[in-house]
Amino acid sequence: TIFLSQILNGLLKSDYLITYFSTQTTAKEYLTKMKQLGLDFVNAFIRKHLYFITIHVKEGKWSEASIKILLNFLRDTIDRLKNSYNVFVVDSIDIFIEYSREIDLIDFLTFCKTQVPLGKSFILTMSKEVGEELSSELKKQSDVYFILSNRDLGGKAVKLLQVVKMNGAIEPYQNQIALEIEPNFGLRVVPYSLTGV
Repeated sequence: TIFLSQILNGLLKSDYLITYFSTQTTAKEYLTKMKQLGLDFVNAFIRKHLYFITIHVKEGKWSEASIKILLNFLRDTIDRLKNSYNVFVVDSIDIFIEYSREIDLIDFLTFCKTQVPLGKSFILTMSKEVGEELSSELKKQSDVYFILSNRDLGGKAVKLLQVVKMNGAIEPYQNQIALEIEPNFGLRVVPYSLTGV
């Protein structure tokens, strides 16, 4: 969430308008947590530059049927908001992976991909392992695909960002980058000479 929030902070500073679907928290909880981390999104939220939508099911009873309804809700909401917002975030798709049929999730991914030529960007997060078919589809549908993991490199706790795919890169890029995430500073690249990667 901290890594994603740093990306969103950069997007907001670049005047992008973001719709944020959260399966994990409410807007108030999110804004409070971000403020504690040194990221103040309150003004963006008030001005609707950051439009926050909490996704939940009544009484927390997730099922294949409720997830299908939520995927349709996501699609309909994106369709309704696409003239006002240019970045759509779903944090996270774990619940969809767990309860939906893969074909329903793949249909949603395909819908997202059809919006990209219209100038829309999508950021989907997940922490769950996925099946081979869905993993392949996620990579195929994505223009950018990162894996972020925790590593202990030389006695130092860092995040290791693995670049699996990056379409449209102008210059060659490293496929692994060691990062320190400092809430009040942002992301700091840890030099390889210090990490031993």
